[in-house]
Amino acid sequence: ADVARCLRCPVVAKLHGPAFLTLVEEDGKTELAATKIAREGRGLRQVAAIMAPSQRTLSHTIANYDLRPRSMTVIPNLLNEEPGLKLWNLEQCDKKTILFVGRFEKLKGGDIALLAFRRLLDIDSTVKLIFVGPDRGLTARDRAPIFFEEFMHAVFPAALRGSVQYLGQLPRSQIADLRTRALISIVPSRWENQGYTAIEAMIQGCPVVVTNVGGMSEIIQHGVTGLLARPNDSSDLCEQMALLLKAPGMARRLGENARAFVIKELSGEKLAAETVDFYREVISMATAPGN
Repeated sequence: ADVARCLRCPVVAKLHGPAFLTLVEEDGKTELAATKIAREGRGLRQVAAIMAPSQRTLSHTIANYDLRPRSMTVIPNLLNEEPGLKLWNLEQCDKKTILFVGRFEKLKGGDIALLAFRRLLDIDSTVKLIFVGPDRGLTARDRAPIFFEEFMHAVFPAALRGSVQYLGQLPRSQIADLRTRALISIVPSRWENQGYTAIEAMIQGCPVVVTNVGGMSEIIQHGVTGLLARPNDSSDLCEQMALLLKAPGMARRLGENARAFVIKELSGEKLAAETVDFYREVISMATAPGN
């Protein structure tokens, strides 16, 4: 908004988040959250055009803030394949291992991942969960955050805690290696604008199970490029994971389709061209007679 007021050229805002969608549950009930959301709306009303990585994010934002930008579009975030990237292989992965990559917090669904895995242990006691990401804690009203270890002790009996391996925050190269070791990568977020964690797994050919929130259904076609679980539903997430554990051939097919989708639809060349076309459209509106 400040840039738009100071310059004559049109300003394009690309949505990241946005705050009114990513500040979930208790995180969205603070004074700071209310201030952030209010400023977000005022800022977006000042720009000429809005881009978003997903249609669902764009639609929710336009409706929530009653926006009327002169132009708007959906252009996903790109993901080019890194040189030497190790790909997932059914024959080389551990068919009893599941991987979660994300912060232990409400937004990324770290608690949902653990609750779903606890249910899965009742179906197959030999499965393992690798949990990667910083421990931000689960916010709770009128008490201190609940951190990973406390949550584990509350949900898992002592005899089952060894089935979960918590590795904390790791560099990207180690995470890429872990993805090839696991049969399934899960992303049980309560909201995702586009879902970069899922896309990073997909380009490696990893089978993914994600919650159907935000733009997830725009990159995951259920039963084709991955599996979609109901939002905030550990039981359904458990069922989707159990399905792939019983059908590794299906997991292989989903991983192959997922990789092909990312390479085709999220390439830098394709999305850069779409972005330049949109910028040209916005500039032409600003330079048209009467503007």
